[in-house]
Amino acid sequence: MGAGSYTYVGTGGYDRTRAMAALGNHLYIVDGGTLYKVDHDGGYENLDTGYDNTTGMAALGGHVYIIDDGNLYKVAPDGSYEEIADGYTEATAMTASGGALWIVNGGSLYRVEG
Repeated sequence: MGAGSYTYVGTGGYDRTRAMAALGNHLYIVDGGTLYKVDHDGGYENLDTGYDNTTGMAALGGHVYIIDDGNLYKVAPDGSYEEIADGYTEATAMTASGGALWIVNGGSLYRVEG
């Protein structure tokens, strides 16, 4: 694992992870098409399925945002979601900064208000 200190958390099994973001005291992980809410001890809750083509994930303003199949979803901490945009079929990266989402799609950078 290289230099530095680390602690093994949980039981493993994240071998098909597509994206991960931190929100509050939890990690949100898309693995094998499933969205998991994971606590810092490794305990997890299965929130939803169907995220088979995730290309971006970021946390902003109390929500997690996920790009899947070219659609941008705003996901609440309980897993409920709404589709807020489409057209991100060539998304390669997403992050949050300055109260906005930043998405690279088709080689161009987009700012999306959260």
